[in-house]
Amino acid sequence: MDNNEKMMVGRVMLSMMKSLMPELIQKLGYDEADVAMAKIFGDDFEQHKEELWQWYDLEIAPILNNLRSKKCIQEVDDK
Repeated sequence: MDNNEKMMVGRVMLSMMKSLMPELIQKLGYDEADVAMAKIFGDDFEQHKEELWQWYDLEIAPILNNLRSKKCIQEVDDK
């Protein structure tokens, strides 16, 4: 695999992780979501872990908190 292909695969993996992470956090909580992401994505998650958590904390969590405050989505404990 050449460098361009590796970069493309890396971007796809990062996108997949970003699409799954919020759902896992909502269903499992932070600690268990971290474990699940590591099991699913292995080394790719470990390489991007810090970036993913910063993305979640800075971009996604505020949106979800706003939706929760408006009762648009349920809290994890409500299930």
